[in-house]
Amino acid sequence: MIETPRAAMHQEAGHLLPTRYSVRQLARGSSTELVLRKLSVNPEIDDRIFSVRTLDQQRPLPRVRVER
Repeated sequence: MIETPRAAMHQEAGHLLPTRYSVRQLARGSSTELVLRKLSVNPEIDDRIFSVRTLDQQRPLPRVRVER
């Protein structure tokens, strides 16, 4: 079961985005909480990431900094 509470929604650029997910595995009795602290709608992405050469080489994507 996945829940995204309305109180944890963020509105940006006309989009309503969840910032908190609660995932529960009822059969196992386990759960996971996911909190997004920084969201970006339509960020600028370097075109070189999607070049034929880069895709053919299967290069890793640039790392995204995760704030904790």
